[in-house]
Amino acid sequence: MNTRGYVVGDDIVIGGIIRRAFAGFPWYEQLTEIEVRQRWQKIVSRRGFDCLVAAIGGKVVGFSCWDTPTIEELASERGPKLAKRFQDTVLSGYLLVWERELVVDPDFQRQGIGMKLRQEFLTKMDHEKLSVLVLTRMREDNLPTIKIAERLGFQRTGILIPSSQKPGVCHEYWLWVSQRKEYDHEQNTICCLRRHSSVAAGMGGPEKVCLAGTALL
Repeated sequence: MNTRGYVVGDDIVIGGIIRRAFAGFPWYEQLTEIEVRQRWQKIVSRRGFDCLVAAIGGKVVGFSCWDTPTIEELASERGPKLAKRFQDTVLSGYLLVWERELVVDPDFQRQGIGMKLRQEFLTKMDHEKLSVLVLTRMREDNLPTIKIAERLGFQRTGILIPSSQKPGVCHEYWLWVSQRKEYDHEQNTICCLRRHSSVAAGMGGPEKVCLAGTALL
């Protein structure tokens, strides 16, 4: 298995992967080809879109994609609470990255492909010239994905919202920062290890209740 950058010709294969993967746990969505095409076109059109694909024998079997929204775009899509939490961090010079999708073809899952894609994505983030703050969201019952994220250094923000697909289940927003940085839960800051200083992230303590009235796509 190898990873490489996305090319336009990957669209059709990626669309098939989305349809098959989203038909199963944890989404259970029956998407038409038109819906998949529209969803992918919307993803590709976002500010700073980039993508890695995983291939076996030349066949694309998974992908990871991300974009770089402004803090205003983050607030519009994900709500003001998340944006407000990290506004000062972004204004202090961090590159804000939204990890949008990490999807592996169901026929090739449980082979470490998701782990490899996320590792490659984070390696790219570590090579950015700016300090990087990655945000993403994971559903609380998607334990395999959460375990991978935790192993690679993702941390909980404590901000939860209800799932639009499964009543009683929440999504939680997660964060990751460049290797040069770490989130200090004691001081509620993102600390710069090399300079022995910190960048205030404006983070409050974990919240244990879902925020009503917010749904994810």
